[in-house]
Amino acid sequence: TPLVRFEIMAADNGVPETKEVGIFLIGREKSETAYKIGNDFALTIGADNLYSPSYVELNRTGGWLPLSKNVVENSYEVKAPIIPLAKPMKISCPVPSGFSEKFGFGYLAQKTGWRWIEPERENGLLTASVGGFGTYGLLKDTEPPSVRKIVPSSDKTINSSYPEISCFIDDDLSGIEDDHDITIFLDGEWLIP
Repeated sequence: TPLVRFEIMAADNGVPETKEVGIFLIGREKSETAYKIGNDFALTIGADNLYSPSYVELNRTGGWLPLSKNVVENSYEVKAPIIPLAKPMKISCPVPSGFSEKFGFGYLAQKTGWRWIEPERENGLLTASVGGFGTYGLLKDTEPPSVRKIVPSSDKTINSSYPEISCFIDDDLSGIEDDHDITIFLDGEWLIP
């Protein structure tokens, strides 16, 4: 496994910072190959994912990241020259202890922060197909969705056989997939969303 180790001296205190970077030539193997750095993140890619072989850099990110309170352990950069993928590649990591449905991968978009990628679970791993290079991390969604603009408000009494009932539901990270993720009760009775 190709691995390059850098020691960079900090200008202010002279303490070296160590950074390990994996640089891999990918796209020459016909079958898909898993490239790893450490034991907690892998990139699986083969020749048919790329239009031509290329060097790819895989390393742990350092420093502050937006919404970093949601990042579980590390995030990773998957860097390559500006090359398009012929088909999506796969990222994976071991299923964390205390796994719940609220774990997922995130892609760090430059302008908007983390974008949620719903994982699949297979053979003790969380996996996801991704369509490009960039910064990825394992995220845990710790915030419940917010409900606002509820109509009618809780202090209103409605005397209509067909009242308007509405609200806005929003989730900043993992999102709401569809109406099956929403349960509505009115006066203790379940309603179809």
